Amino acid sequence: ETKTLEWKNQGTLPFVILEYSTDGFQQDIQSIESLLANRNHYEWQVPARPREKIQIRVMDAKNPGVSAVSGWLSLRSALKLEKPEPTGRLGVGEPTTIVWQHKGSIPLAKLEYSLDAFKTEGVLIDKQVKSEGEGDRDTYLWMVPDKISNQVWLRVSDALDPEVFSVSSGPFAIRGSLELASPKGDETWTAGSVQELKWRTSGSIPQVKLEYSRDAFQRDVQPIGGEIANEGSLKWIVPDLVHSKVWVRVSDVRDAEVFTQNAEPFKVQGELKLAPPPAASAWKVGTEQVISWQTTGTIPRVRLEVSGLGPEKEEEFFDIIGDQIPNENKFIWKVSEGLSSFVRLRLSDAEDSKVFSELTEPIQILGKLRVVSPDKHVRWSVG
Repeated sequence: ETKTLEWKNQGTLPFVILEYSTDGFQQDIQSIESLLANRNHYEWQVPARPREKIQIRVMDAKNPGVSAVSGWLSLRSALKLEKPEPTGRLGVGEPTTIVWQHKGSIPLAKLEYSLDAFKTEGVLIDKQVKSEGEGDRDTYLWMVPDKISNQVWLRVSDALDPEVFSVSSGPFAIRGSLELASPKGDETWTAGSVQELKWRTSGSIPQVKLEYSRDAFQRDVQPIGGEIANEGSLKWIVPDLVHSKVWVRVSDVRDAEVFTQNAEPFKVQGELKLAPPPAASAWKVGTEQVISWQTTGTIPRVRLEVSGLGPEKEEEFFDIIGDQIPNENKFIWKVSEGLSSFVRLRLSDAEDSKVFSELTEPIQILGKLRVVSPDKHVRWSVG
């Protein structure tokens, strides 16, 4: 540090000499200024001689017998904590580097932290940190403890002189962390199904809040559950939110800035299930048949297809018999001509062909006969 030395004199003393000593100027005499214009004060940079006591002497440069000696001064080293910086955020279990500056020799330092600005005794980090930093800076790699708080303070002190210390200039935060394990993204879940949401926790986070969104939480934020005991998983009945892009978020109830969500969206889709016709049933061409199904989730319109049209085609294919049909869970179909003897039905979401249902058992199609000649009451002659 730079300190001001001051003195008073009587008479004319144009120049003075400044010195200091650790033994009352018996043998150890150190020069401050060998010839100084007398202005009755001097800005002095305190020498790096910690844990020593010194006296300062001012003398008339022409007549050394005219002098004055100060009382004894105690010299101490100085410390200044630099990192972590105030308002910073450290994660539980993460390594962070503590950095401090020292003036003077401090071979061993003591590190502590506090959650109340050291109003009570601090928690020991290390009581004997050797000075191994470059120049006048020392460092220490600290594994951040599970002490979640927004009011964390650090203190570094001289292990040999506890009155030499430095406390962080402001508090920083220790926070836990959350990592979503399921869903990860790219999954396809069916509305109404039971899915397990899973996450990993670092640090003490007793309660979490779960939400879902269809726009990555820009505006659409829907609750799954708030103030849930943090057990790392939750069984979730997927609601009727049929959408191609859905996100889930898990956050700390106490600190909304501690959260995790799936990086890639997953898909929620509806489900269709065709009801099979009675066993061994056969449909006649030209008759009206009721095709029915069950729907899970919101599917406004559906498409119906039938396989096997065209006797010349051997491979299975589907032709549309109804498109953009309002989904009322049934459709009355008049069996058309030109079908194969056995056909299969397929029902799909009109907006998403990947959501579909097919009957595993084929339906028999019976043709229709009508006598066209004779078509009236006539008389035919034998032969």
